[in-house]
Amino acid sequence: PSWYEWALLIVIGVMSTVAQLFMNRALIVAETGAVLPIDFLRLVFVSILGAVLFAQPIDEYMWLGGGIILCSVVYIAQRESKDAGEARPRQEEDAS
Repeated sequence: PSWYEWALLIVIGVMSTVAQLFMNRALIVAETGAVLPIDFLRLVFVSILGAVLFAQPIDEYMWLGGGIILCSVVYIAQRESKDAGEARPRQEEDAS
């Protein structure tokens, strides 16, 4: 690779590392059910960038895959929310 390509590879590596650190921090600060749906917006942004920068068509397979991912995220988030609600102990009211 040329020096320019090496520089691009280094920038990609640094940005990927920073993105991973931010994701780890987000998962520490907030609940997973709140963070992951926002994380899956990458599909939208990558599709738009691919279409604009590389003239990559957005075909039915992208829509199908995105729909499957979206449905899976919604299902898992609802299931986790339900499980978390059932795991909470009930607070008994004082009889005073």
